[in-house]
Amino acid sequence: MDLGPATLLLQQCLTTEPSHRLLLYVWFENLTSLMKTTVLLFVSLAVFAACQAPKPTNQPEPALQPEPPRIVGGPCSYKTSFIPAKVVNIEQLSATSFDVWFEVASLYGEGLDTVSYKSEVFEGLTREQIKKSGIEPGKLFKCQLDEITKGTCTPRIRKLTTEPYR
Repeated sequence: MDLGPATLLLQQCLTTEPSHRLLLYVWFENLTSLMKTTVLLFVSLAVFAACQAPKPTNQPEPALQPEPPRIVGGPCSYKTSFIPAKVVNIEQLSATSFDVWFEVASLYGEGLDTVSYKSEVFEGLTREQIKKSGIEPGKLFKCQLDEITKGTCTPRIRKLTTEPYR
C-alpha cells in the first residue's frame, strides 16, 4: 500500500536496521485502515519533525551581548545651598560612638524635621569629632541642600555636616 509522499518520507528517515523495519511492518499490518492512516500521519509528522531538527555544527554559538547599564533618572543637575541645622540632642550609641540629632527645615513643606546624623550619613561620630567641631545642643551647623534643576533624580537631597553655620 503506497500512501505517496508520507511513505517516501518515512522510508528516508527510518533507521537502516532491518529488525526495526520488520517490527514496524508487522505492527502496521495488524491495524485497521483508519487506524493505519492516523498512525502513519502521526509517525510521519514525528519523523518529519525529527528530520528537521538542526544539525550540530562545530561553530561556536555567538556570545550574548551584555545589556547596556540602565541609567535610572540621570543625568541630573542640582543647585546647592546651605541651610542651618540646630543641634537638639547628642545620644551616646556605644563607648566610642555618638549620634547627633538636628532640627532642620523640612524637605517637603513647612516646619522642621528632626533628623539624626547617623541616619543621614550612616555612621556615628566619635567623642573627638564632637569636641573638634564644637557640637553641643543649641549650636547651628551647615546642612547642604541640593535641589534638582535638571533630570528626574531625587528632587531634594539633604546632607548634614559638622561644619558650623555662619
